[in-house]
Amino acid sequence: MLFAGTGVVSPPTFLSLVRRLTSLQGFYIVAILRIAFGAVLYLAAPTSQMPTLIEVTGIVVFVSGVVTPFFSHRRYRKIIEWWSAGGDTYIRIWAACAIVFALLLAWLLLPGIR
Repeated sequence: MLFAGTGVVSPPTFLSLVRRLTSLQGFYIVAILRIAFGAVLYLAAPTSQMPTLIEVTGIVVFVSGVVTPFFSHRRYRKIIEWWSAGGDTYIRIWAACAIVFALLLAWLLLPGIR
């Protein structure tokens, strides 16, 4: 969430951080982080407030991490460049959406009332 907060406060700083992930090594780091985050969500789902939703989200994130290496690194860089060409307002909107999503996930991962 701190990473996305940087996008809201300082889009140029955020872009420099994102562009560091456009290297081949960053490409694989992103894939590994998606796999790990998806697995954590899936494993945490049973104790959450909405287990099915968290489980499905975990599966989607996990699968996105597994298939990431099958997309070309060149395509990945083009997507990042396309996204960053939107300007500061566009980046702030995406970063704010990421913060809202993270807060929603945090709330949903609180232990459910049974």
